Amino acid sequence: MNRFLNIFRHYPVSLLTFCVILYLSLYKPAGKSALMMFANMDKIAHFLMYATLSTVLWCEYYGSHYKVKYWRLLLSSFVLPVLFSWFMEYLQEKLTTYRYNDPYDLLSNVLGVVFANIFCFFVVRRLYGNRSKKKETR
Repeated sequence: MNRFLNIFRHYPVSLLTFCVILYLSLYKPAGKSALMMFANMDKIAHFLMYATLSTVLWCEYYGSHYKVKYWRLLLSSFVLPVLFSWFMEYLQEKLTTYRYNDPYDLLSNVLGVVFANIFCFFVVRRLYGNRSKKKETR
């Protein structure tokens, strides 16, 4: 239970981002023409949603850990969003009649995650450096 509460304490913006993506993936828009300004605009939205999710996960991980374990960071900022993306595409097909499982949406999601992880590896890692909220305990 304590570990579960630590997730809420250390990753509040990430959890909010997951919830926003969940909502946006399953809600029924009033009219498609109002949302679609040009062809394949939804693919750009998918890319940006999952790039944002991975970037937020990177930032919150660096902000809440003194010692960075890259396997955990990779798990939380790459594997988790990709699995969540696949799960959302699956839920769209099974729970709604107005959305479907689109492999190009999944591809856009994964490309957003990949782009964000590459960006964060070079930018966020340098910005945070060794700064952290926690002190080293020996």
